Amino acid sequence: MDRFLSKLSFWYFSIPFRRKTVCFFLLLVIIVTLIAEGFGYVFYRDILTKEISQQLYGTLSKIDDNISQSMNAVEQTSAALYENTVINGYLNTDFSDIEQSKAASTVPNELLNVLMDSNDDLSSIYISRAQAVSLHQGKLFDYAWDSIRLSSIFQLAEAQKGDPVWIYDYYTTSHLLTENNRILCNARISYDEAGEPGALMLVNLKESALTDALTVESNESGSSYLIMDNEGTAIAHSKNSFLDIYTAHLPFVDHILAQQNSFSFTINNVDYLVNWSPSKNYDWYLVSFTPFDYIDNNLANLFYIILMTFLLSMVIGTLLSFFFSRGLTSAITRLSAMLPQVEKGDFSVRAPVRGTDEINQLSLQFNNTLKKLQDTIDELSAEQIAKQMVEINALQEQINPHFLYNTLESINSLAILRGYKDISQLVLALSHMLRLSVNKGNAFLTLNQEIERVRNYLYIQNIRYDGKFRLICRIGAETENQPVIKLLLQPLVENSIIHGFEYKEENCIIAIRSFRRGDRLVIEVIDNGCGIGAETLQRIEETLQPDTKPGNDIYGIYNIHQRIRLRYGAQYGISFTSSAGHYTKVTIILPYEEQNGGPNV
Repeated sequence: MDRFLSKLSFWYFSIPFRRKTVCFFLLLVIIVTLIAEGFGYVFYRDILTKEISQQLYGTLSKIDDNISQSMNAVEQTSAALYENTVINGYLNTDFSDIEQSKAASTVPNELLNVLMDSNDDLSSIYISRAQAVSLHQGKLFDYAWDSIRLSSIFQLAEAQKGDPVWIYDYYTTSHLLTENNRILCNARISYDEAGEPGALMLVNLKESALTDALTVESNESGSSYLIMDNEGTAIAHSKNSFLDIYTAHLPFVDHILAQQNSFSFTINNVDYLVNWSPSKNYDWYLVSFTPFDYIDNNLANLFYIILMTFLLSMVIGTLLSFFFSRGLTSAITRLSAMLPQVEKGDFSVRAPVRGTDEINQLSLQFNNTLKKLQDTIDELSAEQIAKQMVEINALQEQINPHFLYNTLESINSLAILRGYKDISQLVLALSHMLRLSVNKGNAFLTLNQEIERVRNYLYIQNIRYDGKFRLICRIGAETENQPVIKLLLQPLVENSIIHGFEYKEENCIIAIRSFRRGDRLVIEVIDNGCGIGAETLQRIEETLQPDTKPGNDIYGIYNIHQRIRLRYGAQYGISFTSSAGHYTKVTIILPYEEQNGGPNV
């Protein structure tokens, strides 16, 4: 995999920039088109789904109206029976025997037959009472009154106290029916003068009355339909429904009872759009099932439109990519053509600038860079000449110190011949100081050499002040050969002599200490002079800040501090601590350099 990615990366960075640009624009057009069309497809599919849902809600409303008509007809028949005087007369008559009851049932049965003929949706009418022959038309229910009194249908009807109740179930009627174990009927209880249940009246509706209505509507919409009660039991379904049997608590009932008016559901590995609405007149739910394949079939034309749009976008994207890549890469190509001339040292070439966009800004910067390069080369040439002149002058100036050393040696020899040892020592100290100051033109001394220079300086000062000053050095072994800039310590010692010991005649001590602290070299110069007052110390600290101009009295301090900062950086330099009448300490912070093969001086 890594090898493949490596080859792919090599190929990508090897092809011309213009081809990369064309590929980029073309890929961008493809991605944008696919995203836009994908969103468009999903958006239109959502709109179509909502439109189909609205149509289905209208269909469910029509189904509800059709079912209500059939149910109302049954309820009217039930009311007519309940209020008919002939029927009530038969139910309230006491018969001495069965034969008398049979003879009296002829007229009521004819009435039932008339009612059956007037409504094709009725499957049967059944009226049963104690100590009498049952009245019936259609399917025969031949059960004893005591068995009927124990049935769940009787119990449900009795709970309504004469009002009609719709019964539909497999199981509650199993002991009442002998076939199919299913009934859809309107039931009433007739009461006698004493208020006791006297008869059970059942007006049974054909299941086909509901099924045919659902099936007709399903043929029009391409969907299947279901009537369900509020407990999730199927009451009736269309002929093209996926339900082969009536099932208690259907799998999607929880969504319906959760008041989700439209949702998707998978049944038998088929995705359906499920819509439902409650019946206006009954405690039922009307449910529709529309396969998503039916919805997708309506999107077939949209798919071809999307395909044609994609192909058209590819063509337009290709043309636009060539156009934009040409405009983008032409200026870069011109710049690339000038680079060989620049490599040969010709900095006079200039790229044409034809606008203010990024590419033209790049051309402008290219021209400015070439101009700066030419100016830099001219400056470097002038600087090189000046540097050579400085070196010549430095070599010339070295002659003068050499003459001065010879002169001091002559004076020293003469002082020895004449017996003036003090003068000889003074001349030697001065000679050593001058040699260390010049140091063959080097800008650095080792710390030991700088200490030696301070010793020579104090020797000269002690001759002048009759041995007034004493020098104590505590130099760490790891710091002895550390390189430091010249004239680092002598100006500080000179300050101690001039200012610290101005009014002190004896016991004048100057201590120099050095040690390493991490990656830093710390040097301390301490005197036991009169110290520095608070105001003077504050003025010294302000002088050591950047962009300040020192006074003549502390110029030496400022000079040392600035030379350290310029040479090593702003994090290095000197600082003061003092106690008036007791001491003054100057702390010098320099970078510590690891020594490999001797000091870098």
